[in-house]
Amino acid sequence: MCLALSKPTVAILGSGNIGIDLAERILAMQEFSLVGVIGRRRDSPGLNRMSVAGVSIFPDGIDEFLSSGLKVDGFFDATSAMDHLRHWKKIENQTDSWVIDLTPSRVGREVIPVIDGDSISADTDRNLNMVTCGGQSSSPILHAMVESAKEILEVEVSSSIASDSAGPATRRNLDNYIDSTEATAQRISGVPAKVILVLNPSKPQVMMRTSVTVRAGQMNLETARGAVESMVSKVALSVPGYMLVLPPTEVSAGVFMTTVSVEGAGYYLPKYAGNLDIINAAALQTARILESVPQ
Repeated sequence: MCLALSKPTVAILGSGNIGIDLAERILAMQEFSLVGVIGRRRDSPGLNRMSVAGVSIFPDGIDEFLSSGLKVDGFFDATSAMDHLRHWKKIENQTDSWVIDLTPSRVGREVIPVIDGDSISADTDRNLNMVTCGGQSSSPILHAMVESAKEILEVEVSSSIASDSAGPATRRNLDNYIDSTEATAQRISGVPAKVILVLNPSKPQVMMRTSVTVRAGQMNLETARGAVESMVSKVALSVPGYMLVLPPTEVSAGVFMTTVSVEGAGYYLPKYAGNLDIINAAALQTARILESVPQ
């Protein structure tokens, strides 16, 4: 007789765009058991959608969930940077669960799963942070470029997203977004980093596009192009809409640029919301590594 292995159990904090898209992914992929979605509004459309789908909902917040007696292996926090501080204190003190933080709070260790997979596997930290959507889209190609360069002086990360894909929490967290993305770019490159985010209000809505610019004394463009293409292929395994637009190119003397675009998978959100798609995909990839879920 063959016994089925139980799936890791998870709950989602946040019933907005990111949280519900993440919930739809989890339900569709069936790698994790979604125990509940936690919100703060009884009239939340996201909570209503999850209730109709048969998922337990907790409209009175994290305290309601924790007092229910339910146990989960991990939480995904898709709320805001400020809210995460409060959530983490309760989870840290009242549970043994891990938390994958999709806000730019910088409370936990910031990770890019396609780069930091080995350290995530060996990590004892219970709080891992997904940086930002711009951090997840730029870091893989930045990592590939700096590995092919010498005498790096500075880097710049510029992302453009559809304004309609940026909800209230994203707009409240713009300063946190810049700080968090710059810190990760500096960690990868070892030099000062500048980050720009554009909320494009155009109709029809634009796809997410991220450009990485590196100023360096030298870059082997052939090596850089191969490394970037390889990294794009790795990211595309979990984000099929992650595509190379401009391979590493010397745009002026000592200044090198590469660009990717991100189209969403359309689980819950429109396909133009690639910024939300890539951070949710990164969060799930991190959870797979933490729980040793086959990939």
